[in-house]
Amino acid sequence: IYPTNMKLLLIILGLTIHGINCSPKYDLGG
Repeated sequence: IYPTNMKLLLIILGLTIHGINCSPKYDLGG
């Protein structure tokens, strides 16, 4: 797995978590 793909997966995962929880505690700066 390339670092760029890993970073993209982390971004998508972060957005998903933020979308599900919708809480400042899980806000990754977005």
